[in-house]
Amino acid sequence: MDQYSDDPVLRKLRRKLDPEAYMQRLAELGLTEHVSDEWSDYGMIVDLTRTLETTRSLGNPYDLATLREDDLPATVDGFEERYWFDGTPLAEL
Repeated sequence: MDQYSDDPVLRKLRRKLDPEAYMQRLAELGLTEHVSDEWSDYGMIVDLTRTLETTRSLGNPYDLATLREDDLPATVDGFEERYWFDGTPLAEL
């Protein structure tokens, strides 16, 4: 992934939280088990994918399998304005 480090679109954030804040955010997402070896957004993705049994996307207000061009305006209106991991406004990232 380091080959994308300077790409303005494919940027790896690798944001971190202290363990207590991390576990609080994990609980907000409905989980209590920390299985990764990091306290970062990447680690939380690992936690989410390894401990949830869902096979569809998580946290998206849409399903890519059924999304159509006519749905895009309403879909964009529902986009989050903060980063899912730590609540940082997306405009600041």
